[in-house]
Amino acid sequence: MSQFFSISPSFQKGQRPFWLLVVFLAGLFLSLTPVHTAHAVAMTVTTAVDVVANNGACSLREALINANNNNQSGSTDCPAGTGNDSINFAPSLNGVPITLSITGTNEDAAADGDLDISIDNLRILGNGVNNTLIDATGLNERVFHILAGANRVQIVRLTIQGGVSPGSDFTDPDTWGGGILSAGTLLTLDRVRITGNTAGTRGGGIYISGGSATMGNSTVDANTSGTSGGGVFVDGEFSVATLTFNNSTLSGNNAGGFGGGLAVYQNGSSATTTLNYVTVANNQADSDNSGGETGGGISNIPGVSGVLNIQSTLIADNSLGSGSVSGSHCSGPITTQLYNLIEDITGCSITLSTGDMTGDPSLVALADNGGQTPTHALGFSSIVIDQIPNGTNTCGTAPNFNKDQRGVVRPVDSDGIGATACESGAYEAPRRICSIGAANTYVFDNVSYNVQTLGDINCLQAEEIPFDHPNATAPLQNGVHWQLGAFLFSGQPASGYSIDLTISVPFTADVNDKLCRYTGVGIIWDCVMDSFLGTTITRNNVTQLSPWPQETTLAPPPSPCNPSPPAAQRSHHWLSLASFF
Repeated sequence: MSQFFSISPSFQKGQRPFWLLVVFLAGLFLSLTPVHTAHAVAMTVTTAVDVVANNGACSLREALINANNNNQSGSTDCPAGTGNDSINFAPSLNGVPITLSITGTNEDAAADGDLDISIDNLRILGNGVNNTLIDATGLNERVFHILAGANRVQIVRLTIQGGVSPGSDFTDPDTWGGGILSAGTLLTLDRVRITGNTAGTRGGGIYISGGSATMGNSTVDANTSGTSGGGVFVDGEFSVATLTFNNSTLSGNNAGGFGGGLAVYQNGSSATTTLNYVTVANNQADSDNSGGETGGGISNIPGVSGVLNIQSTLIADNSLGSGSVSGSHCSGPITTQLYNLIEDITGCSITLSTGDMTGDPSLVALADNGGQTPTHALGFSSIVIDQIPNGTNTCGTAPNFNKDQRGVVRPVDSDGIGATACESGAYEAPRRICSIGAANTYVFDNVSYNVQTLGDINCLQAEEIPFDHPNATAPLQNGVHWQLGAFLFSGQPASGYSIDLTISVPFTADVNDKLCRYTGVGIIWDCVMDSFLGTTITRNNVTQLSPWPQETTLAPPPSPCNPSPPAAQRSHHWLSLASFF
């Protein structure tokens, strides 16, 4: 149960209204590593229609053809490619799926079927995973094919879904990679969601066939493969293949063979995969229950193994279609690089070392916990809370491991006993202070609790989310919000308390500034300000920080065109600070 706060330090009072978000919601809420590349040409996609024609609108397919050929052979509606291009998406397309519909003839020029990429130095930059959705539903082909020779391809802030690579012959590349098939030299995926894709044989979400790939702050979920690698398949049979996962989640993927979440296969050249601060959960291998295949979470396929390293990674709640426990989480030779949590190592070829743990980490279902991609939050008393000491095993090390998948700072003191530390996996639990007393003030950076009536509070918690809450509309989008909560030691919401909540803001407050609670109805907000002083604003007598049950349904957020999704899909209720002029 939580509460959120949002503030934009870049605004200046007098220039535009200030909106600060504080949200009351139930639940637990990306290390964002920006990709900086100079691009000679920025192409803006202005239509969601999959079309190749000179019709006054630039489609994604047309932009790719222009980029691949360094000209305007796709359409004069998009700029000519230069060999150093960026493809962006008009804000008017936010939330509108770009559905691929031009059926394929198995060519590799992006003219039809999947979106082929053959050029170097291409960046495809979406507007967020809920805003830019590349959808191949009904096409009966994968979404992206990155050809051998393509170098430095970056795909950022979008969703890849609905791809299919049909067939049952695992030697046929057309059956590989439902979402992405990559044979390129260097692929970077950042703040990407790959979901609901299917491969006839290998790599339901992604198939890496040679080259080097890095995936950060991303989620691969609900993908399926007929054989191995339900989420991801790394193939080092024909050329050297390397994959690095940082601060990412593999969840709910299914494989008929080995590796529900991830499969690594060498049998020839070289395949190396490294997982750093990754959560691997709810995946299944041997989903057809044919028997013999293992590694519900991850598999370095026995007998044809490459190298599979895990560091500060959490592997839990995975399974085999047979129901067997042995090999349900991992299989094949796995090298620990310390401080991992594997729920059960039965059937895994691994020797545990410093900081490694086994047991149930009390994961919460995959949900929108802030940031750009869904994550698995940790239960209040999870055994991995504060598992990794600050400064140990890259905990707190910039640029990749001083934030979690959502962009929340790590390490923090998440167990309330005074020492900052990291958790294994992609999610950093909120900062917490326990043994709370009445008539005391507890400060969490820019938010302070002045406890007037204690009730049964044992612990207070807070965390800063450096990203707009998905229910924030244009005037509320300031790039950051806070999650706050009051709890018993058991993790249940506290009750019977009264708190004066004070927000510190980067401007001089006045009578126009108010804290506004989202009512959960349309775009109606309840706005109150009881006092202000200097750069602080206070709302008194807050008696519920967590009055609503959390929904785990991953539904698109409300928008001005769809302001209130059905009650069963609403996940967030907010308190916001607004400045009225």
